[in-house]
Amino acid sequence: YFKTKIGLNMHLSLTPTETGNMRMYEVPAHGMMLLCDKAARDSHELIYKANEEAVFYENFDDAISKVNYYLKNDQERIAIAKNGFNRFKKDYVWEQNLQKFLAWALSIKR
Repeated sequence: YFKTKIGLNMHLSLTPTETGNMRMYEVPAHGMMLLCDKAARDSHELIYKANEEAVFYENFDDAISKVNYYLKNDQERIAIAKNGFNRFKKDYVWEQNLQKFLAWALSIKR
């Protein structure tokens, strides 16, 4: 992972209804630019800002085209990877999310 420039992600549903699998978080956490398929109802953009924190593709040809583009355009790829990493650190680190969940759970009246 640490030497990889672009991390690919693909959801495997026959009908695109899911988004947010583990790789969507692992890739930016390891400093790679995330290249991911789009989710139903554009819910992928609720996780990362398109073309700022991650790049999303429509189909395999689009993915190949974007890989070739970003391998030739290091500055853009690096900027997106950094933004994705910063978003991961801000919103998706498991410890802080566990703490938020536990605080919420403890606030529930019995």
